[in-house]
Amino acid sequence: MEGILTLHDLRLTCVLGVYPHEREHEQTVEVTLSFCLAVPEQDELSQTLDYDHIATLCQHVAHHGQFQLIESLARAIYLTLLDHYKLEKLRVKVRKLQVPKRASAVSFEVGQ
Repeated sequence: MEGILTLHDLRLTCVLGVYPHEREHEQTVEVTLSFCLAVPEQDELSQTLDYDHIATLCQHVAHHGQFQLIESLARAIYLTLLDHYKLEKLRVKVRKLQVPKRASAVSFEVGQ
């Protein structure tokens, strides 16, 4: 039996953007991760994913990448998680909150 585990709105800080004013300071982005997993047979952390470790990996990628595009940040998080965990399906959504005044956010999703 499979299920979907979703970690909603993980807040990460990073340098992200094309324009010089965006690259002067770190900004906060929100990342939502969805994992397709086997339903654990036992009530033990070893049977599933450790959210704290996932959050730490994602923050490491975001902080050290200094990305211009949210697409690149999403891809880097996606590839890092696939490298660390045996996942058949993973979806990564990145929301950039500091965008033009006429929009509340911009987002990009990668994965299946």
